[in-house]
Amino acid sequence: MVIDYLSQGKVSEHAWHIDKISRPLVTQHQSKKGYRKYLHRTSRSEKRVKTLELFCQGIRKRCDETPVSSRDTPLKYPPSECGYSINPPERLAKHRARQSSNYVMNLVEDICKHLYDIGTFAQQFTMHQFIIHLIFREEQASIAEIFISGLLQVWVKDGGGFNAYLAGHSTASAGKVTDAEWALHERNTKLDSPMMEDIRQQQLRPDERQRALALADAKAFDENLGGGSTEEAECM
Repeated sequence: MVIDYLSQGKVSEHAWHIDKISRPLVTQHQSKKGYRKYLHRTSRSEKRVKTLELFCQGIRKRCDETPVSSRDTPLKYPPSECGYSINPPERLAKHRARQSSNYVMNLVEDICKHLYDIGTFAQQFTMHQFIIHLIFREEQASIAEIFISGLLQVWVKDGGGFNAYLAGHSTASAGKVTDAEWALHERNTKLDSPMMEDIRQQQLRPDERQRALALADAKAFDENLGGGSTEEAECM
């Protein structure tokens, strides 16, 4: 479907229907002339075309690696997108409204809606938005974006997600936050979020593992000691 959307020199079967899923809407006349909402700025962007082709290659690779018996089920790890924002609720709303958003993600979501509308998909696949890390220091912005992007493998080239740019390079807005605001963010994060409890639980896990290992060692020692006593008794 993405390849059909990228095609030139012929009338696309689906492009116009895809481009009228979300605003701004595209007229059928514009579509017949070759205009594609997610490919054009002032003109057709070859960079966007290449990025979407790379995404398709990555998705194909994931499909090829999936057992045939599982190819009619959703991918185990669905494509995702990750990014930092100085104002997450506002940023998520803009993504939903297709404003200053991610064109790869938006196109794929609109394609999924179109395939659901025409009955190809039995259910509608859509992006679910989550704020997954609360930042309270400027340097955390780049570090968190790099770490979480790597953890989720969100890059187009692997078919793991919709990110086409290096993580950690678009966090300049973190420098606009004042020291007083960072201090307030830290206070709110520690008092009003699950962070401190999560940290406590993470700290408990190594302690519990150490206790389990100690018990296992003690049990093994007791068994060896008991076995040694029996052998000595038999020798006597």
